[in-house]
Amino acid sequence: MAGKQLGETLARPGDRCMSAVRELETVLPMVARNSMLRYEAFTRLFALLGSMPDSDTIEIIQTGLGGLEWEQLSEEDRVRFAEHLRHLADQVLPVSVRTELVSVASQTPSSGAGESLITPEPAAKPEPVLPAAEIAYDSGRFGDQSRLVEALKEQPEDVSVDQLLNTMTGGSGGQH
Repeated sequence: MAGKQLGETLARPGDRCMSAVRELETVLPMVARNSMLRYEAFTRLFALLGSMPDSDTIEIIQTGLGGLEWEQLSEEDRVRFAEHLRHLADQVLPVSVRTELVSVASQTPSSGAGESLITPEPAAKPEPVLPAAEIAYDSGRFGDQSRLVEALKEQPEDVSVDQLLNTMTGGSGGQH
């Protein structure tokens, strides 16, 4: 009998999945103010989605994002999220396409560095001007700025900026 119950359970993963969704629909409104619990639940769900990425996964994420009620967010939160999505889009873009876009972008007039390769960023609110001491480039530590820019352009996708900077500084681990 136990074997039959196990077989029935395994034969109905769709039912189990829909039951889990109904449970989330019931529980999440009860914990709407507990952002850490929601964070944990959704990061685990995205980790599950990310463990088997394919075109269906992309469609699921796109549809989910499209269903969010963006107008309920503050303008500041919407701008911050849009900037994050632009950054994420640049990370997702394959190196071969990114290289091609950078090449095309370098041949067209630009409004400045730091633009997204995917879509132009909206006009930003002016940032407060920081004292020169706070924004000074540490050329003693990182060398000539043009060398750093070239190294960043040539950086393989699997090398983090921290690893690159550590390599450039002789492996000092980011300590002064």
